[in-house]
Amino acid sequence: MARAKQKEFTKEILVNRAGNRCSNPEYLAPTSGAAGKSFLNVGEVAHIYVVSEGGPRFDSTLSEDYVRSLDNGIWLCKICHAKVDNKRTDEYPAELLMEWKIKGS
Repeated sequence: MARAKQKEFTKEILVNRAGNRCSNPEYLAPTSGAAGKSFLNVGEVAHIYVVSEGGPRFDSTLSEDYVRSLDNGIWLCKICHAKVDNKRTDEYPAELLMEWKIKGS
């Protein structure tokens, strides 16, 4: 499967598993809805372990295939995604994000 197609497939599964809500259990906000006559989406796929060396929760022992896989993805609102990726891994370690994912799906 081409990477773009795989990315959309992963996104669709994560959105549905999270019930179209942010996976942060303290927040659980809807990530899409009506906006007048249009539609608004504020959800994003986030990596639990990041792809780039030097990024938050980077682990050199993980394969690129795993890091880009469904198992390593979590559905978050844009605000929570920014918080967890701000390199403060002490506040948002991978284990915590895995817990959020399990609770939210």
